[in-house]
Amino acid sequence: MSRVVRAVKGKIVFDEFDGTALAPMWEPFPLDLSRYNVMTPDVIELIAGGTDFMLLWNEKKEYVFDVINNYFPMGVTDFSGIVVFRDEQENVEFLEFWDTDKPVTSVYKYMRVKKEDMIYTFYAKNNDVDEWELIHSTNIVGKGRIGLIIKGESQDNYQVDAVRIYQSNNIRLINIPPEYTVYLYDDTDAILGSYIVQDQQQGARFIVDKIPPYSCRFKIYNEENTLVHTTSLFMDMCGGDIYYYGAMPEVYYEGITLFNDNEFFLGYVTNDKLDFELEVVNPWLHDFFNLQMSALKYNDGSGYKYVEFSLDEVDYEKTVALGDLLVGERKTVYVRIQKAIEEMAYEIGPLKFQIELTFE
Repeated sequence: MSRVVRAVKGKIVFDEFDGTALAPMWEPFPLDLSRYNVMTPDVIELIAGGTDFMLLWNEKKEYVFDVINNYFPMGVTDFSGIVVFRDEQENVEFLEFWDTDKPVTSVYKYMRVKKEDMIYTFYAKNNDVDEWELIHSTNIVGKGRIGLIIKGESQDNYQVDAVRIYQSNNIRLINIPPEYTVYLYDDTDAILGSYIVQDQQQGARFIVDKIPPYSCRFKIYNEENTLVHTTSLFMDMCGGDIYYYGAMPEVYYEGITLFNDNEFFLGYVTNDKLDFELEVVNPWLHDFFNLQMSALKYNDGSGYKYVEFSLDEVDYEKTVALGDLLVGERKTVYVRIQKAIEEMAYEIGPLKFQIELTFE
C-alpha cells in the first residue's frame, strides 16, 4: 500500500501581523519606528508622514508575493501598495490609488507579484473568487528587495491584513508511474486540474492560483483508469509544495513522525552542543536499500551547517550511511548540533534545518 506525503514545503514566510512587534523578516526604510503600527490585531498600518516609507524583505531568485489589503484610499494624493526596490533611484511601484471614475468597491483587495529570475509580473483582483487580472510585466536586473510602501504625499494610512510569500503557484506530485492520471480536487470536490504522467520522477504538476493556504486532495488512477489512491485533505497546501507517492521509511522524533512536516523544538544548545535521537522505521512489506541521512538548508537558515549524524555516538559525520532497512526493522540515529561559542554570538533566533533521507 502506498501513501502521499509532503516532501518539500513551498511556504517561504507568511506574516499575518498577529503579534505586537514587527516580524524580523521586515526592514523599515527609512528606519523610523513612528511610521508603522502593529498594535491593531491582525493588521499592520503604514503611517502617512510626508515622505515615502517602506517595509522591505530580502528577495529570493523566484517566489510569489501576495498582499491582502485592508485599504481604501479616499483622496487623490493617496498612493500605497507594493514596491520592488533596488535603491532610492531605481524601483518599481505597484500602487493602489483613488480613481475618481470608479467606486470605492473597485479597490484591489488582493495584489500579487510573481518573480521568475529577473521577470516580475504583477496581478490584482477585487474579490477572492475573481480571476487574477494581469497588470504589468517587466524585467528588473539584479537582486534586491520587495515590500510594502506608502507614498509621501498620502494622507490616509495604509493597512494590510497579511503578506504571504511562497516558492511558486505550482503543486507537484512525484514518483507516479507513467500513464497514470492524477486529479487535484479542492475542499468542495471541484476539480482544479488533471495530469497524465509521462515521467515518473517529474510526476504531475498543477497550477493553482489560490492564495495559500488552501485545502486540496489528490486522486490517482492507473493506466486502465482504475482508482488506486485517494488522499485525505491536505489542510495547509501551498504553492511550491512537492508531494511524494509511494512507500518510504518513516522517521520519528520522540515517538512523533516527522512526516507531518511540522516544526519540532529540539531544545537549547548548551555547552556548545545539543544531542537528540531519531528512529528510522520500515513498516512496509518490502525492504529499502542504501539509506543515507543528512541535513538540508531550511529557507535562508544556517542551522544545517552544524548538524552531524552517528550510528554509534562516537563518530559523527555530515551524512551517515544506514545501510539497508529490512521489513519491520528499526534503526536509531544519533544527531548532534554543535557550534563554537564564538559562532553563537552571530546567530539570532532558532537554528532551523530539514532532514533528508535517501534510499533505493
